Amino acid sequence: MNLPFRLAFIGAAFLLTTAAAGLAADLCVVSPRLTASAGGDAHGLVALANPTILARGPLLEVLIERQGRVVWQQLAAPGEALEGPIVWPLAAIRPAETFRVRLRPLGAAATDFASFRLTGAPRQQMAAAAALLGALGSDPQAWFEAIEQQLDHGDVAFAWLLLYAVEAPSSPSLDALRRQIYLRGCGAS
Repeated sequence: MNLPFRLAFIGAAFLLTTAAAGLAADLCVVSPRLTASAGGDAHGLVALANPTILARGPLLEVLIERQGRVVWQQLAAPGEALEGPIVWPLAAIRPAETFRVRLRPLGAAATDFASFRLTGAPRQQMAAAAALLGALGSDPQAWFEAIEQQLDHGDVAFAWLLLYAVEAPSSPSLDALRRQIYLRGCGAS
């Protein structure tokens, strides 16, 4: 069951709020960057075929659906929570392919999920993104510059996909930027 949720832009991320039986649980989605459709649905257009999903805060369950059917599920062990990035667990997303991602935050009822649509970008955009990933290699400076270039062009969504991509190297500057976006994007100082 997908109960109504509130979607609010906070810094670099979106806050999804689920509510059941008068209780609310907030969940901040950092990556992919989401936008609100005219109908109020949260949506992420991804140029990377294997995006990283990053929500701030502990989760009890993650569901990924395609055409209304669950194609992947991860459930936290009793007394534990799921935390940290979720590397895309399915075959690469194809252009225009759409999934629904459902996240149940810690404290939410068993049927209370925050959800968003995730859609593969147009073929040309995904091909360019794949070429860029191949060209960046493992050089942290090249990654940092590519992320800055996307931000300079106003493509925050692609910048965040690059920043949190599983292929991205670890370095002090990239790790500091990841922490900054993770914290400030969700309304923390």
